[in-house]
Amino acid sequence: MNDPIGQVGKTVIPLPLKTEGFPPGVNQAASAPDNTGLNKDQFILSAASENALSEAKFDGAKVAELKAAISEGRYPVDVQKVAEKFIALEGMIGGE
Repeated sequence: MNDPIGQVGKTVIPLPLKTEGFPPGVNQAASAPDNTGLNKDQFILSAASENALSEAKFDGAKVAELKAAISEGRYPVDVQKVAEKFIALEGMIGGE
């Protein structure tokens, strides 16, 4: 099974459903946190996601510089690359 948008050409391995069970040696309780106290708008991040977010850096000066370049028309845009990306996107979502 392939994910047509995010993983073009990569095989997607479905996660086991609770009725299918987990492979031998995998502790279901350790891999699935208790979500009973959460409402439908809450979610739990994995340890890897938490770590990535804690190490994420935001460069406000760089963002301001890019905004200024865009608004002043100094930001270079390769129209050929943009067009190619739109064509590829249309192909992925069923356009012709």
